[in-house]
Amino acid sequence: MSKRLRIDKVTASACARMIVDTHENRDGKPLKSIETSTTITDIAEALGLSVSTVSRALSGKGRISEETSNRVKAYMEGHDYKPNMLAKGLANGRSYSICAVLPSDAVTGQIPFFYECLMGICSAGMKSNYTTMIVTDREDRTGRLKSVVSMGKADGYILLRAADNDPALKLLMDKKCRTVVVGNPGVDNVEFVDEDHKGVCESFTSEVLRRGIKAPAAIIGAQKYNVNRSRKQGFEAAVMKKGIKSNVFTVSGNADIEEAVQTLIGSGADCIFCGDDTICLKVLELFGSRKRPLLTSFYYSEALAVSGIEAPRFNARELGRRAADILIENIENRF
Repeated sequence: MSKRLRIDKVTASACARMIVDTHENRDGKPLKSIETSTTITDIAEALGLSVSTVSRALSGKGRISEETSNRVKAYMEGHDYKPNMLAKGLANGRSYSICAVLPSDAVTGQIPFFYECLMGICSAGMKSNYTTMIVTDREDRTGRLKSVVSMGKADGYILLRAADNDPALKLLMDKKCRTVVVGNPGVDNVEFVDEDHKGVCESFTSEVLRRGIKAPAAIIGAQKYNVNRSRKQGFEAAVMKKGIKSNVFTVSGNADIEEAVQTLIGSGADCIFCGDDTICLKVLELFGSRKRPLLTSFYYSEALAVSGIEAPRFNARELGRRAADILIENIENRF
């Protein structure tokens, strides 16, 4: 059985920055720190400056000569100075955290796309000294997200998926939270990052059809998501250009996928295009040892590669990184 990526507590902890206050030995006594972080006071004493002067140099605010500012910056670089983001946040009313909102079925559904997205978000966040927190909520329940928003735990939010009339997106818009969505949410005045799903899927379908495919079928995910609509449109455009007939099934869960596969078994379909890797792996499982048509997917994952299934590649990690970069830029511009 192919090994599949899973988003769970281990993955989440790999994304989030861990803060350890003390380390204790077996006697319960704190161990001495091997290396002490440089503080503003250390910089001030070393350069013969006041703490307030160093603070102005670090913030870029207030009157300070260019020569003094350059001295402070040079000392910081030479001594690997890291600002205390907690103290800085308390001073200016910020958390220096961004919140990635993960749909709960990404945990139970074992979807690699969200894992890769999170890696990109966390990488971009750490580069800009932002901690990434992860909140999981069902589409019809936004209690956890509402709690984070009400307590001001994050400076901005990244929705890893948004459905039509998405409650989480509505909550963030109503609260005027800085938000970026991964995937086009189809809503005005909301920033998002996305790929050309229609174009890529049309091109991929056309390439496969040129191999002599005569009776293609497609099993595409729920149409309340713009990404699935775009992939379906890409498939249908390629089939129309080829001038052949096809069967298209839209599914919202395993029961729908099972029904689609039962319909296709013995139907004469010679190729099945799956909307994503999760659907494709389920179809593969349902066919079992039976002879099956050519099986392809509109989203690549390592699990599919192990099974030799073709699919176009979308860079989910890069999407996450872009989303975080845009969000952090918006946050910085706000303050």
